Amino acid sequence: MVGNRAVLAEPLVEPVSVPGLFAAQVASRAEVTALVCGDRSLTYRELDRAANRLAHLLVDQGVGPGDVVGLLLQRSVEAVIAILAVLKSGAAYLAIDVNHPDGRIGFMIEDAAPVAVISTTGLAQRLAGYPVAVIDIDDPAIAACYPGHELPFPSADNIAYLIYTSGTTGKPKGVGITHHNITQLFTSVAATGFTPPPGQIWTQCHSYAFDLSVFEMWGALLHGGRLVVVPESVTGSPADLHALLVAEQVDVLAQTPSAVAMLSTQGLESTTLVVGGEACPAEVVDTWAPSRMMVNQYGPSETTMYVSMSAPLVPGSRPAPIGVPVPRAALFVLDGWLRPVPAGVAGELYVAGAGVGCGYWRRSGLTASRFVACPFGAAGARMYRTGDVVRWGPDGQLQYVGRADEQVKIRGYRIELGEVAAALSQLDGVDQAVVIAREDRPGDKRLVGYLVGGLEPGQARAALAQALPAYMVPAAVVVVDSLPLTVNGKLEIRALPAPHYGATGSYRAPASPVEQVLAGIYAQVLGLDRVAVDQSFFDLGGNSILAMRVASAIEKFLGVDLPVRLMFEAPTVESLSRQLESPYSSVELAPVELLKQGAGTPLFCLPPGGGLSWIYRNLGAYLDCPIIGIQQVPSDQEVEPRSVGDMARRYVDMIQANHPDGAPTSAAWRWSMPSTACRSSTPALPRS
Repeated sequence: MVGNRAVLAEPLVEPVSVPGLFAAQVASRAEVTALVCGDRSLTYRELDRAANRLAHLLVDQGVGPGDVVGLLLQRSVEAVIAILAVLKSGAAYLAIDVNHPDGRIGFMIEDAAPVAVISTTGLAQRLAGYPVAVIDIDDPAIAACYPGHELPFPSADNIAYLIYTSGTTGKPKGVGITHHNITQLFTSVAATGFTPPPGQIWTQCHSYAFDLSVFEMWGALLHGGRLVVVPESVTGSPADLHALLVAEQVDVLAQTPSAVAMLSTQGLESTTLVVGGEACPAEVVDTWAPSRMMVNQYGPSETTMYVSMSAPLVPGSRPAPIGVPVPRAALFVLDGWLRPVPAGVAGELYVAGAGVGCGYWRRSGLTASRFVACPFGAAGARMYRTGDVVRWGPDGQLQYVGRADEQVKIRGYRIELGEVAAALSQLDGVDQAVVIAREDRPGDKRLVGYLVGGLEPGQARAALAQALPAYMVPAAVVVVDSLPLTVNGKLEIRALPAPHYGATGSYRAPASPVEQVLAGIYAQVLGLDRVAVDQSFFDLGGNSILAMRVASAIEKFLGVDLPVRLMFEAPTVESLSRQLESPYSSVELAPVELLKQGAGTPLFCLPPGGGLSWIYRNLGAYLDCPIIGIQQVPSDQEVEPRSVGDMARRYVDMIQANHPDGAPTSAAWRWSMPSTACRSSTPALPRS
């Protein structure tokens, strides 16, 4: 079968730039809200004028077509303004994730050679030492000195953005995508039946260095929608993200299956769910497909966001298909001789059509090996070799089978195992190294590194965190005497030992309020009764997604904006506490804390594992009564309880001291010691 081959013979559509399409929305919806982030909002006219002013500054500084402008910005209103401004100037934007380690940022700046980087005063210090001009987006002179009128539209053939993906050689590679690549997708998508009407509310949840952000941003702003920018502190907490989605009445949510699996469906019945970035398991479909439109998208970064879309998914306990080609994309499932294979037979997927990008930035040899001549189109036509193994299903939709190489996808991120292994091999004390993706528990795929040498696993992970993004740092590193080989001298993957996740050794209790806060957060996120201060978060089963939840909780309860990469460098409570340093050493924990104001009979909440009751704050969205948390914070004069009965009596005393009249309600976290204490203490409380 050949998917949509006829599109290669169709006449070319008139190319248009992103600013050209956006201008049409500004003309028709000037006073409609375009952008929201927290308490801030901009109309289409305000967003356009702010971007025009910054674009005029760029042009005045000599920026134009063929140039690259870096963006080192958190998700924010300013970041969207900066992206639009760079596109208006004719240059390409290079999104630099603020969570990347300095080594990764340095490589991207040296490789892409941006003429300027747009940032903030707080983040600009990370660019010190690089010969690049830094533009402070918060500079009031931008609004005061530059006009807000439109610039001439750039050519649709200009590169719009560079996104760096993992590379097999040990170095990441920049993918170049043009304006026309972007706009042709959105102007043709109407034929798929997925045409968002004006006024729909979209979220922007992903890093600008991940091309799902391109779909989120322009899916909203090129269709007259409202884009809700979601800060990292919110995306890192499933409960907070869910609350925002419900509060904003979001119409379109784009997420990876791994992320959406952590969300509740309650209150999101009218939300259209678009999943992509990785294979979508049957369990996610069965949970989310009922009562809402849910579709699965597929597409490598090299072919502009997505090139196929499934029919609306229905429950049925089978993995989601990756669908059929979108208009102006042709998909070929080929054998090793570039011949189409029959339906039901697995082959490698090749993509042709208007979405195929320019290639790899300054990597002509690599570009030639992946962007190859298309034998099914006119002379000069190209197709991209994806490396994905697929088959045509009986319903005419493509089904994902696996990879033809060592690339893996974990939580939506594309990772070349060779790049991680190369970084591990280069560390001092490592003689040999290999990295694989293991799925020792269903649905929980993790990177695991194996090394021969004298380097300790914790030291290896900390060193890798200095060079690689957090999502590429192995969840575990195992030291082995030698790498197992087959009789043919190849690596015997099945003989590599599974890493051990879990608590070992004696328990060391927190020694300071900050350590107690961190230990409580670790325990709640990992689902454990307690965590010792010298136990590694990742040895206990943590991963990059859970590390984001820890960082979000730390910001909420300690007021510290913690980069996720720091979790890899300081994975224990003890080491992370030292990183937070003295300004937070004065944190005090109250034995009884009011979590929510209210009226009526109060709800007293006993602490889960870890001893902190802050997790019960989430009940505030559903209850009108006061919510009061009891915390395991014994004073210097108190003796630590030695039995469930002692613990129960202590809780009774604390509850009665704070609510002497009437009968309060009590609750406890299931499967924790306090839940047993709750049952033990209930008879001792007065009843109404």
